Formats: sequence, structure tokens, C-alpha cells
Amino acid sequence: MSLIPTSADSPILKIGAVVLRVGGQVLVIQPKPKHAGEIPPFVLPRGSRQYQDANGGWHDARDVATGEKYAAMLEPFTRALAREVEEEAGVTEAMLARADVHELGRLEFQSRSKGVYPIYWFVVRLDEADAANLADTIPEDALGVRWATLDAIKAMAARGEFSAGYIAVIEAALRLPH
Repeated sequence: MSLIPTSADSPILKIGAVVLRVGGQVLVIQPKPKHAGEIPPFVLPRGSRQYQDANGGWHDARDVATGEKYAAMLEPFTRALAREVEEEAGVTEAMLARADVHELGRLEFQSRSKGVYPIYWFVVRLDEADAANLADTIPEDALGVRWATLDAIKAMAARGEFSAGYIAVIEAALRLPH
């Protein structure tokens, strides 16, 4: 993970969020498996930006060719953030409106399966009442969510239960003033 913003010409197609609560705990999600029998590690909420077609329909822009073709029709980062944190983490638009949201910006991410690609990151500091409600939530695109400290996340990563590539993003988010 490079925490130095990049200047590639292609549009950024992925959006991500570090969702925090008072005390610096981080919301991590266990995504639904892509293959039968798979037990995916916990990760941070993230996903693809969408583009609007000529008929008004919305579609995921999952690859560079699609992103470049529909660059002018890509949804704003803030719309993608609202959609993805609700689908993946259970953070509703009302919760997001009450949250303290900061941009971390474009960071290169090293995926174990897809190589290096940019993700546009946000830091979302939730209202404590909203944060307390999320532990009992099963979001649309996840098996479950949990709150964890950075030390607990590092221990999870050492056991293979958390994708270690996200730790640098969490550390950057925790360094932001609040």
C-alpha cells in the first residue's frame, strides 16, 4: 500500500472507507464469499463506483476499459461512499449525515489477486449512538461486522483473519486529527 497519492490518468473506480467510533475502534467487515466453501478474511468497506447509462440505469465500473469509456458518467465519490458503506457496513445515509467525514484521498492498493490499483478513501467517524447499533447489523453485502482496535486487527491479520493490506490505510486514518 502506497500512502503517496498517485497521478495516473485513468479514473479511480474503487471507493473505500475507514469507519471509526469513539476510542479509535475500526469497523471491519467479513464480505460474503465469492466461491462456495470460501471463508473470506475481514476487510474494510469498499467497492466499485458506478456509471449511469443513456437510459438512466446504474452499473458497476469494475475495469479500466469500462471506467475510461464511461468516465464522464461516473458517480461522484460521495455518492459511491454512501452506497458502499450502506451495502457493506450497514451505515445508513442518516448515519453518514451525522458522521464526521474526511477524505484520505487516492491511495494505491496491492491486492493479492488483482495487483495494484487505486482506491479513493474516506474516513467516517460515526456518532457513538450510531456506532453502537452497527454491531448487531448484518449488511446486504457482508456476513458480519465487528469493531476492533488496531492492535486486534493486526493480530487478526497475523492469523489470516484480516487482509493485512488495509492496515496502512487504517494507520493513516487514525493519524488524522479529529
